[in-house]
Amino acid sequence: MQGDQFSSVQCFFFCRSKLVKIFNDQPLPSSMQILPPTTQIRGMHTFIRDKDISRDEFIFYSKRLMRLLIEYAISFLPFKVRALTLSTDH
Repeated sequence: MQGDQFSSVQCFFFCRSKLVKIFNDQPLPSSMQILPPTTQIRGMHTFIRDKDISRDEFIFYSKRLMRLLIEYAISFLPFKVRALTLSTDH
């Protein structure tokens, strides 16, 4: 690496840490929602951060965490209640 050039990974962590320091005492935007922490979510974060986790376990837990996050996000979409009448004839 030459001079002030960063790899994309180094830039990500450097930029992220700068943003955390800059906005540390700022309130969250009112439009931002945070997935409520549970023991299951904390456990999945622990697994996917473990450098010794197997590839299959990493994929399983990261996909599960993504599904929970997407389900939570979908719950904020507007919806209308509709009544359905289903035929029971076969």
